[in-house]
Amino acid sequence: MFLSAALPLILSAQLSHAQECDAKALVAEIAEASPRAVADLYVQLADCDAAAANKAAVDTFAKVLSGPAGIKAAGAAVRVGASPVVREWVGNLISDERASTLAGLGETCADEPSLVGFFVQSEVELGERFWRDRWHRGLSDCHAPEIQGLLRDAFQDDAVQRDGSRFGSVLEVFCSNARRDAIPWLKALIFTTSEENQLHVMSAFANAAGVGTLEGMDTEAAAEAVVAILEVAPRVPAKVVEQARITLQSLGAATEAANLSAVRYAAEHQPDGRFMWGAIAVETATCKKGDVRLSVHHSPVYEPGHRWPDQMQSVVDDAVQSGWEMELAQKCKGTGRTEVIVSAAPFADQAAYTTWRDELLREIRKRSYAKIEEAEAMAPVLD
Repeated sequence: MFLSAALPLILSAQLSHAQECDAKALVAEIAEASPRAVADLYVQLADCDAAAANKAAVDTFAKVLSGPAGIKAAGAAVRVGASPVVREWVGNLISDERASTLAGLGETCADEPSLVGFFVQSEVELGERFWRDRWHRGLSDCHAPEIQGLLRDAFQDDAVQRDGSRFGSVLEVFCSNARRDAIPWLKALIFTTSEENQLHVMSAFANAAGVGTLEGMDTEAAAEAVVAILEVAPRVPAKVVEQARITLQSLGAATEAANLSAVRYAAEHQPDGRFMWGAIAVETATCKKGDVRLSVHHSPVYEPGHRWPDQMQSVVDDAVQSGWEMELAQKCKGTGRTEVIVSAAPFADQAAYTTWRDELLREIRKRSYAKIEEAEAMAPVLD
């Protein structure tokens, strides 16, 4: 009973569509249409008659312009089986137009599932050109296993491994596409590539967590990325550990980023587990009678491994100002200034510190002064 009652409605809808949809008329309109109007007409034809749209694709895309309407027309053409025409049309666009068109097509993968196959087949048909002309940049939002597989497989190519710029570009797109699912894969990839590429991998953990996206960072993915970074950091080169610090900061893991200095400088651990830096404070005073005097204090600085070199200056400044007697200007009733020099990195041992200190003292002694005083200061111990 229900089907019998519904049948007239179905037939009525089909008849209405047939009356509204005249494929021959649309084909004629497309032939006469301006480049600005042809894309919308083609979409109508594709919805009306797939076979007719497929047949009309070559002539149509000779006139289609890039832009939102062109992207819709291209998606419709792929859907009706005219992928080769679309591939050629996209390939002939200038680089900026091609990039925006590919991005637009990638964003519509969910609405036009046939675009997944279009991209996969384009990589097969275009080969090196697919990567050189950056077709892959359009795949960030085309979320499909086939697309993720295409991007992952690219890292098996020696050309990608040798070209750091291409490696980083493909990796960024893959992580933007796969997001959290990319994190375990990144942990494995980092040990199979060059140091230059390892820097890209370490940065990519942030992409996988959605850092900098309009949607915002995925906090659960970020937490997983932090754990992964801390796991791999002890086994990668120093420069990659430094990049790990930056990535952890972008993930909101400030404490973990600071503590990673202990990994970066693991070879400089002292027997008690601390790190030994160096500090020299130079007070330059112009005394009451106009003569210039120097007072130089020096000492190791002990720190537990929470800080990087760029974080040491301010805390050592505070320790020196509060703990060392810098009173030369006051004693000679003049004016003065104090310069605090901190080593660029912790030292492996006392001998390394002594070498650094003595070299700086030699340079300081070359300055102009009437009198100089030098003294070993009490070593600051930082928390």
